[in-house]
Amino acid sequence: MPLSAYDGPDALNKIALPAFLKVLTAAELSMPDAMSIAGKIYKSHNTPAQLSTLSNASLESLKIENKDQRKRILAGIKKAGWRAPGRGKQSVISTPPVAGPSVRFMKAASTPSRKRKRTDDGEELLRDRGTEYKSFDFEEILDEKALASKFVVVNRAPVMTAWATVVAERLNFKREEALSIASVYTEMNATSKGISLGIFDTGKNADYEVGSAQPFVELMGRQPVLKTEGGEWRGVTKGGAVEPEVAFGYMRKSFRHTIGSVIGGMRLLAEAFSPDELNKEGFALYTDFRPNSGGEWGQRGEMRMSTILALRRTLP
Repeated sequence: MPLSAYDGPDALNKIALPAFLKVLTAAELSMPDAMSIAGKIYKSHNTPAQLSTLSNASLESLKIENKDQRKRILAGIKKAGWRAPGRGKQSVISTPPVAGPSVRFMKAASTPSRKRKRTDDGEELLRDRGTEYKSFDFEEILDEKALASKFVVVNRAPVMTAWATVVAERLNFKREEALSIASVYTEMNATSKGISLGIFDTGKNADYEVGSAQPFVELMGRQPVLKTEGGEWRGVTKGGAVEPEVAFGYMRKSFRHTIGSVIGGMRLLAEAFSPDELNKEGFALYTDFRPNSGGEWGQRGEMRMSTILALRRTLP
């Protein structure tokens, strides 16, 4: 064990995955983010001693690209008490943050309010880029021949967000409305998974409960609560509306240059079904084309557009 590592009595005990995810969610990382992070670092850093050696630089080398996520991971490790001897009151981030587009933005990102709600790794990108994404244009590729050879390596959460967006649009929601609803839908599924693993207690579902007078939409087996904002529908979690920038930025960050292929392939699949049929079969279709995680939560896997397109041929 390195001299700089935590050396408490539990230093070399392997942390169970549910407990590992609790450390991350306790640091105000969303469940989809916690799942994605676990897929990148759990295999190599699953004991208190190993986690105590992590730094901003080492997390970046492990492909944790989002600065705010790195900060929250380190804060969660500190909160769990897994600090290396001699670090004392050293700052959680031991190396300077990566230079960003503006000093003003970097300052805001490095000193978040305690009440700030973490949504996903796309939120930071949207704040950084300002109005660049205001059109919410995916630049979809709808040419089947062009899509046939396309693929992406990604974890499941952004795939679910993308598919929920496409399905909601097929149900006649506007793009901005669909993005907001899809963000809540993905969070609802992640929360259910967390409850099944013992990460959350069942009371966590109260964040999404439908009140007697609240509007909601039936979407692939879930009932995201809705509210109107500026004449448009928005998905709601913990009583607050989720803005479309959250899901859009998350997908742009996750899919990068392949986003047009991903949304285009999903669009062609969705249009092969009637809206009602798609809503009924949508989740089953998702399980047929989602990335293969090898049974490991949060792990990245390959998703091919040809797999998505082939599902259209299952129709009678």
